[in-house]
Amino acid sequence: MELPPDEKPTEPIQNTYGDLTKSTFYSSIEEVIKIEPLTQRDGATYIFKFNFNETKGIIELDVSDLLKNYRKFEELLISHFNIALPSAMKRPSESFKPSEWNLFIKMCMATCISVSPTESTEWAECDRFLERVSGFNVMEEMQKKEWGANSSTSFNLLKQTISGKIYYVLKSDDITSLFTSMKILITREKMGKVMKQRGIKRESEGVVRVGKKVIRAWWLTEESLIEHGLNFEEARINVAAGALLDQL
Repeated sequence: MELPPDEKPTEPIQNTYGDLTKSTFYSSIEEVIKIEPLTQRDGATYIFKFNFNETKGIIELDVSDLLKNYRKFEELLISHFNIALPSAMKRPSESFKPSEWNLFIKMCMATCISVSPTESTEWAECDRFLERVSGFNVMEEMQKKEWGANSSTSFNLLKQTISGKIYYVLKSDDITSLFTSMKILITREKMGKVMKQRGIKRESEGVVRVGKKVIRAWWLTEESLIEHGLNFEEARINVAAGALLDQL
């Protein structure tokens, strides 16, 4: 999200974490999503996607908390990122001018993506699925044959790079098992469609070829899994010396 066009930042555009500037705060917001009310008695829900120097995450709050003041928003920001709001965002209004917080709310209203309650269920189920998958171990290209060999490598991701873009591949059989064990509320076809719309899943053919074997799979973007908790260095499965020799 960009600052309002009539505001030129006077502070350095850098994230110092201990003293977050207003310009850095705005630039750290990748997306604002508004979940529309389900009934006439309900309020909307706002979802904010952040990227603080490659530290990504999401906070969510009701419109009533957003409109009341900045405190609930800051509480979530500190809880999830250990970052406080810029002091400029918390200043009261002066000389009949709107406060910085009210200006921020107007920016959210003007730039947010509106999502229907039905779609919000689909988004929530996608996020729940990705959070589970982001906790799986990762096998690399040199382990591709092992990854595709048998059921002993179930629920392991295969790291693949296509045209410079990194994906983590999950077998179709594992997807089916997860849908059953997690009691996913939407169909697999619907989730695949939503993931493509959100740029999470690779558009083209969802297969991996291991020798003559063709394994159906989902190719999930690195960005989407990192956002949901994947840490590659912790998740990778080290290759034993003997396995390395087998690849030579």
